[in-house]
Order: sequence, then C-alpha cells, then structure tokens
Amino acid sequence: MDNRILEYISDIDFKKLPKEHQQLKITYTNLNRQLKKINKRLDKIQLEKTDLIKQRRLLNRDITNTFNSLKYINSNYNPKCYVVLDKGIYYNLIIKHLGKPKSIYLGKPQSIIKKLHQHLPNLKYSNVKKFEYTLNTFFEDVIRNNMNYNKPTLNIKKLSDILNMI
Repeated sequence: MDNRILEYISDIDFKKLPKEHQQLKITYTNLNRQLKKINKRLDKIQLEKTDLIKQRRLLNRDITNTFNSLKYINSNYNPKCYVVLDKGIYYNLIIKHLGKPKSIYLGKPQSIIKKLHQHLPNLKYSNVKKFEYTLNTFFEDVIRNNMNYNKPTLNIKKLSDILNMI
C-alpha cells in the first residue's frame, strides 16, 4: 500500500495550526508508523515463507533421492512368500528373496494342516483364500524373524527346514 506523505511542516508552523489539525497530523503520523511496521513485518514473513518453501523443496528432493537409493531393500532383502496351488492338487511355497524366486513343495492341504497343526491350530481348508493368506503370513513371519540381514542368504530347501527355524 502506498504511504501518502504530507509536506514537511516545521515545529513552529505546526504549533500555529489549530489544535484539531495538530491532533489529526499526530494521528496520521501514528497510523503511518503502524502501517510501516505491519508492511515490514509482512515482508519479513514473506521472506521467511519463501525460505521455508525452498527448504521444504530441498528436503523433499533429498527424501526422494534417499528413498530411491534404499527402495531395493524392500524388494531384495525382505523375503516375500506366496503359497500357490499347483495343478489344482498340491501347494508350493514361493519365496522371493534377493530378486530370485525359490519354490518349496508343501504338499496337499491335509498334509500341510497335519504338519503345521502344532504352530497353527486353527488352520482349516474350508476357505481357500483364508488358508493361503494364513500360510503366507505364517511363512513370511517365520522367515523374516530368523533372517540374518548381515548375511541375507536363504538356506531353505524344504518345509522341514522352515519348521526347524521355529
């Protein structure tokens, strides 16, 4: 906003003005000072805002770069387990680790239930999706809990190797 500046009036001339005009001049000067303070504060806040926006942009860029350099950990170091029905009869456990899939034969549903009854007492084959989901989470938890991330190799060749981990 534009400050309207009055012509300079000397103190001698100012005292000659009527009291009403003197008071108006003082009020006008005080209002102008307040306006200058507010404008100065707004400018300072605007500068701070632009600095914060710049810092936020730089931090977001750094976060993105760091995430991109670390995102291989999710796909490589953390094993993913999938229980898959093979030929409509047998189940296989597929473990994706370090970018390589490894298949382990589990057997028929009833033999899986017998072998895992000790660890999963409520495991039933009545709902196929729930059965597969329960097995996925169980195997994934067991493998992750027993994984040595300093030497992330899997020495699992069959179901008994996983059951020995528990």
